[in-house]
Amino acid sequence: MKKFNQYSWVLFLCLYSFQAHALPTKDYFPEDTFFSADTPLPEDYLGYGIGDWHISPDALTGYMVVLAAKSPRVSIETIGYSHERKAISHVYISSVENIANLDAVLEKHQNAKSAETDILVINLAYSVHGNEASGANAAPLTAYYLAASQEGWVKQFLQNTVVIIEPVQNPDGLARFAVWANQHKGLSENFDSANRDHNESWPSGRTNHYWFDLNRDWIFTIHPESRARIKAYQKWRPHILGDYHEMGGDKRSYFFQPGHPKRTHPLTSKANQSLTLELARFHAEALDAKSQPYYTEERFDDFYYGKGSTYPDATGSIGLLFEQSSVRGHFRNLGGEKTRFSDAVDNQLATSLSLLRGADAVREDILGYRFKNVTEQAAKAHANSVKAYIFSDDDDPMRVRKLLDIFNLHKIPVYPLTRDIRAANQTFQKNKAWVVKLNSPQYGLITSLFETRTSFDDNVFYDVSTWNLPLALGLPYAPLKNLAGVDTKALTGLPVITPKAWSKELPVAYAFEWNQFRAPHLLQALMAAELYPRLSVKPFSSSTQEGNIREFSAGTIVLQPRVKVAHKKLAEVLKAHPGVNVYGLTSGLTPTGPDLGSRDMKVLKAVKPALLLGEGVRTTDAGAVRYAVDNRFGVPLTMLDLDKLKGVDLTQYTHLLLADGSYGAWEKTPNILESWVKAGGIIIAKNGASKWLEKTIIFADTKTNENSEATDKSTLHARRAYQDYEQESGKRKISGAVLRAEADLTHPLAFGYNRANIPVFYNAKEPLLAPPVSYDTPLVFARKELLVTGYGYKEQLEKLQDTPVIALHRLGKGKIVLINSDVNFRAIWLGTEKLYANALFFSQAIESRKDEKPESKDRRN
Repeated sequence: MKKFNQYSWVLFLCLYSFQAHALPTKDYFPEDTFFSADTPLPEDYLGYGIGDWHISPDALTGYMVVLAAKSPRVSIETIGYSHERKAISHVYISSVENIANLDAVLEKHQNAKSAETDILVINLAYSVHGNEASGANAAPLTAYYLAASQEGWVKQFLQNTVVIIEPVQNPDGLARFAVWANQHKGLSENFDSANRDHNESWPSGRTNHYWFDLNRDWIFTIHPESRARIKAYQKWRPHILGDYHEMGGDKRSYFFQPGHPKRTHPLTSKANQSLTLELARFHAEALDAKSQPYYTEERFDDFYYGKGSTYPDATGSIGLLFEQSSVRGHFRNLGGEKTRFSDAVDNQLATSLSLLRGADAVREDILGYRFKNVTEQAAKAHANSVKAYIFSDDDDPMRVRKLLDIFNLHKIPVYPLTRDIRAANQTFQKNKAWVVKLNSPQYGLITSLFETRTSFDDNVFYDVSTWNLPLALGLPYAPLKNLAGVDTKALTGLPVITPKAWSKELPVAYAFEWNQFRAPHLLQALMAAELYPRLSVKPFSSSTQEGNIREFSAGTIVLQPRVKVAHKKLAEVLKAHPGVNVYGLTSGLTPTGPDLGSRDMKVLKAVKPALLLGEGVRTTDAGAVRYAVDNRFGVPLTMLDLDKLKGVDLTQYTHLLLADGSYGAWEKTPNILESWVKAGGIIIAKNGASKWLEKTIIFADTKTNENSEATDKSTLHARRAYQDYEQESGKRKISGAVLRAEADLTHPLAFGYNRANIPVFYNAKEPLLAPPVSYDTPLVFARKELLVTGYGYKEQLEKLQDTPVIALHRLGKGKIVLINSDVNFRAIWLGTEKLYANALFFSQAIESRKDEKPESKDRRN
């Protein structure tokens, strides 16, 4: 009995210690709040109080399912799945009658012709960044309150309102972070900010499975989470969307919009900002009641339309950003104040409810805004001399299909042509070109997707300064001043692409051109099938099974199976890649250019790349590289930790890939990489990694004059106002602009392009140095008219002129390819993704080139 009592006492102490951190659900609300006893509490399902442990996405969804099963005010729908097949849910909360007839309520909302006939729809979206977890942990409290509260205002509010809760926008990231935070929690409250739970290991839980920032994907819709979200958003078109985040810093604070007054996109309605300010009064009141410090109209902007808090502004709704000072783990010292995770959750709950109360208070204005905005957008479209934008497929049906798919998701109508149209010195052909009209309720969003704005009221950007989609996809486009030749009926669905039907007679060879978006994926499949594809490094012509002579550009891939079994295997591969146009050739003897057996038809060897990861590597860029290689090219990609590099046999890899980042911490790594390259390896490095390789390997023993310019002391010591620092430093930064580059189309690293002028996305810091060999610069920044769209600081643009976008360096038997552009930016820049594919597949085919030594002066005479 004595032994039993000792164990019981220890168990009691353990339970008491854990529960001391917990805050029961009802303690998050005022004491006089009356709840239905039939509604399950979060702790009843979870086994712990909200804020005691970090909730996992599975547990979060599980509670919402139980809540929907028990409460007639609640319904739940799975709108999609993440990369890791975690459910993305929408929880609908309204009156019992509305939930029972939700389809009819939706139809009423969709077809409303006035504010009087509409119903208020509010979307609360939590934790798009997985390690900003206070939002996701507040979601079950908000849902419970609306489901169980017996307050009169809640019942009245829900009669004419549908609240849509998205408990977590990034379940894969939240899952990583919940495990991290929970595994480091102890029995004692430790508020030390240096504690490991505040310092996640790479890549952290912020991003999704592929390390993308989903809060930047609302327009591009690359990922399944975003596609599901936009589809649901466009279905419901909420009047308000609350987007709940956390911010860094070491001070207890909270941000809610309005944001910086000079950093709102000029296409956003002023009425939108006025209503945002109206709602801010309610957030202030809620946080004042808690003595919680907060701020508005600073730091955060309302410019880039691809975020959760700004996309609604471009589509006739109101987006609102909320930022809670991050506790990250369970306890943290913020500015000398001991702060618990439950405190952060409590603030997110407070502003969730203040948003609902505020929206209810100004309901008529919010409902009316939707319809006034339609009229305002129509007036703007009427006043604009540009009536539409036209774009073509650039002889690549898959790239244009991606653009059409984006428009389809955003409910932007696209119109075919009734005849060929000439615009901006280009011919746009019927059935190969389409038109988007500006006269639309989404005028602001559409205009932002095509415009080339280079002048801004403020030069500091929280994110990018441009997101022109045709430029990103490398598609020709032009503005139209009239709609002559444009069909009045919009497309329905996407163009169907079917596998090619081959003739019974086997061709002598097969060929496909490299300009096509899916060409790298097909090339990899051919390599994996051991079909020995060859690369033509020169243009050639050939007779085809279609009965004509076709001109093929340099970069064309040629296959010449020897036996019927190989032809059959090839046919299976081609059937799986219907998006690539492949030609059957009837002879190995070509009318022009190299014959099929020429040395200029380079046999390509299979590639085996590895991506280096770890401290200093920019997570999102590593994710973009990973996504391109794995998803777009179909190449198995090994991920190697930099701190384990010394123990890995690197000879098994053909390529090492270095994403943007700061690699200064890896002092011994350059020696390892240099030896590997000299033995025949190929490195592909981007932005910051390129500059690091220049300094540590390529030009390590060479004195360069890149920083030898005389310093203007009068400028260096010029007196400046302390408060102007943010503005002055921001204007010197190019944070996402499109620049014009000029390509050497004969170089293998520029294959797949038929125009020498290539728009590239730039967000780097320093220009690259010219390679020693003049033949090794396939792409350079233009000397004139460099800035295409976005913000560019004049002095920095001048430094970039004529410098390499891509530089090739030879080292022993190997090569290093440096790229000073985000060619894989957010997986949307398909127009330059080909450059990365070239570096991966074609760098092996680049032959040595040497500059001639200049003749001596005497010899010239």
